[in-house]
Amino acid sequence: MYKTYLTLFLLLPFAFAADLRADKRLKDDGFVALFNGVDLKGWVGNTNGYKAVEGVLICQARKSKGAKIYTAEEYADFIFQFDFKLTPGANNGVGIRAPLTGN
Repeated sequence: MYKTYLTLFLLLPFAFAADLRADKRLKDDGFVALFNGVDLKGWVGNTNGYKAVEGVLICQARKSKGAKIYTAEEYADFIFQFDFKLTPGANNGVGIRAPLTGN
């Protein structure tokens, strides 16, 4: 089955800082935060290049190691919202309802 997944393809080593802080207001409106701001609970895949620092999800992976992570849960109707920062030369991608294998 398909899962929502966050894919980061990296051409060069870089630090990807996504400010995905959990927001109480969003929870009050019925939204679910995919990132808890503390650790990678709820995510599967190659999480070795990721860490949580002060409520921010950081990726420091090299192209050869891959950097695909996926939500452990499947979601149906949703609004996907996120903020991100990239270093110069960085490459990224977000896959929505894509297969877990292949390109």
